[in-house]
Amino acid sequence: RGDEDTAIRLYRQALQIDLQLHGEQHPNVALNLHQLGLVHQHRGELEQALEYFEQALEIEEKRNKDTIGIARLLNLIGNIHLQRADVERMMEALVPAARLHMQDPIRNPIPIVYGNDLYAVSRFYPPCASAA
Repeated sequence: RGDEDTAIRLYRQALQIDLQLHGEQHPNVALNLHQLGLVHQHRGELEQALEYFEQALEIEEKRNKDTIGIARLLNLIGNIHLQRADVERMMEALVPAARLHMQDPIRNPIPIVYGNDLYAVSRFYPPCASAA
């Protein structure tokens, strides 16, 4: 409904509850961090969004069970770096997302860069071609 302040407040409350109930490495904690990152990204608060996405990614990588979650988070991180005009760091995130997709293309989403897939981006930015 567009009430981002309420969304942030509620996600933070949910995060605190999940931390208390389940500990720092639980998938619900990663999900709340992911959602907080999305709200901050929507608001244009890229540094805060990136921080939440990276925390969620760290949890997912330690759990090493949800490759879909890892690929999605890498994709989000890559897009934030693109928004910040940091193509090198964008590629550091999107290349592993693309590798996860190639390992299991049915379960893992194709890396998306602002509405384009990585192949489309590689056409106007050749260093992306190796990932595409």
